[in-house]
This record gives sequence, C-alpha cells and structure tokens, in this order.
Amino acid sequence: MGYQVTTGGDLSQPGSPAYGREMPESPEDFYARARAAADEHGRLPVPDQAMWEIFPFEHERLVAKPLEAPVLPEPPREGEGDRECGRCAHPDQDVLWSDDRWLLARLPQPLRLPFAAMLMPRAHLDLGDLDDCQAAPISTSSSWPALPG
Repeated sequence: MGYQVTTGGDLSQPGSPAYGREMPESPEDFYARARAAADEHGRLPVPDQAMWEIFPFEHERLVAKPLEAPVLPEPPREGEGDRECGRCAHPDQDVLWSDDRWLLARLPQPLRLPFAAMLMPRAHLDLGDLDDCQAAPISTSSSWPALPG
C-alpha cells in the first residue's frame, strides 16, 4: 500500500488538508535540539552508519560542518526571485528520462560516486506542494523508468 501525498494548508482552517495536524517541532526547537547534540565547535557526531563495515569512508576522518542558525526569511533558491533556474536554462542537460511532468537527470560531476541522479518535477514545486495527480507517478514503482543497463 502506498502513502498519501497531500498539499499544504492552514493548520487551523477547517477543510484544509492540514487541519487538526500539529507541527511536531518548530524550526527553532529543532535547531536548539540539534545544537544541544553538537560538540563545542557546533559539529554533530558522525552517524552510526559510518561504523558499518560497508561504509565507504574512514569514520575517524569524517567531520561534519558546524551547524549554522536558520536564516529567515530563507534566501531565494535557484529559480526563485531574480536567480536563474539552471534546469530551465539547460532543460535537456544530463537528462536520462523524462515525461510531461517529471525528469530524471544525472547529477553533475565531480561527486566521487559511481552514479547519482535526481528525480524532479518539471514544474517549480517542492514535493509537499504537489497535488495528488502530480504526485501519483512517484508513489508506485511501476511508473518508474527502466534505465538501460
């Protein structure tokens, strides 16, 4: 069984998809909790996965960046305000698959990974802003493209 994707809305407005739901933690509370878990330099500990035998890096040399306080309002992302959207400027660059709503693009190098790609909507939307029709193709694995081997 898949999961239900809903659009955002006013938490206090009856009829809104978000009505009655509580935000589990404010951004300020989340930052305070993360900061409390950080060391004296503001760095979070290396996650437990770094100790796994198959983890590809030496955990002794991994260092997290120091936490930065949230910035409000959030600065414009690529494609917002007067910032150009790289995908709109180069719509076919590194595209492995696409349809009328979605595209799968290889991430630019250097990543130091054998392969990495990003599935993204063609429209300038965050996943939480997709309506049910837009989100339906990513909720079932049968709709995902088969990549050439």
